[in-house]
Amino acid sequence: NIPDQSGSTLLVTAFLYSIQMYTDFSGYSDMAIGIGKIFGFRIMRNFKYPFFARNIAEFWRNWHMSLTSWLTDYVFMPLNVKLRNLGNWGIGISIIITFVLIGLWHGANWTFVIFGLYHGMLYCTLIVSGKFFKKEKLNINAFGLPSLTDFIKMTWIIFLVSLGLIIFRADNIKQAGEYFWGIFGTSSLISKPYGLSVLIPVLFITAIMFIVEWYQRNEEYGLVLRKKGILKYKAITAIIYWVVILCILIYGGEAQDFIYFKF
Repeated sequence: NIPDQSGSTLLVTAFLYSIQMYTDFSGYSDMAIGIGKIFGFRIMRNFKYPFFARNIAEFWRNWHMSLTSWLTDYVFMPLNVKLRNLGNWGIGISIIITFVLIGLWHGANWTFVIFGLYHGMLYCTLIVSGKFFKKEKLNINAFGLPSLTDFIKMTWIIFLVSLGLIIFRADNIKQAGEYFWGIFGTSSLISKPYGLSVLIPVLFITAIMFIVEWYQRNEEYGLVLRKKGILKYKAITAIIYWVVILCILIYGGEAQDFIYFKF
């Protein structure tokens, strides 16, 4: 019931849905890749730590890579060539059309069209700012963490992506509007927050995921453990994998269909 939720609660919910979407689809993709390797097939990587992106272009280069790379090759590039005489306007139109198609790929619903337009418009801001063709170098501080500037950029992109997934998740435009009103409107003054017993474990596990992915960001997959340092001992590596398996068994909950099965 949206009016009975605080704005901060609704925003946290949107953030957690973005994490659920990522872990659901990324995990599903990884299992498909692993099964393919068992049978001798190599399936392309589909995610590359997208939540460490510092702009929306970087995010989409690392999110659902199989779809975005195909649409880049067969939709965006041909359109961009045809509209090259229009300069930045041509690039912008090509981007908008491509993202609308990304939205429609998920279903014939106006929410998906608006979701595509939303990301297309975010992409177009890079053209206006002159950053469309620039790739920024990641700045790491003395503690092995991103610089404050890069951290703020990453947080901002996660915020924007979470807002977009509100539209993606909504059954219709009205429902999406009510959710946004719950976050930014007057109903945000009404508070009914999550119980700490629910929120703290979820955010703790989410934080662990971010930490593991950050320090493993140079590996193809987050749980690829190289035999160096303490990991040179097979027993240590085995213990880590068994802990992961036990956590899945204990905290996995009831079996559910993957979210992306319906697309």
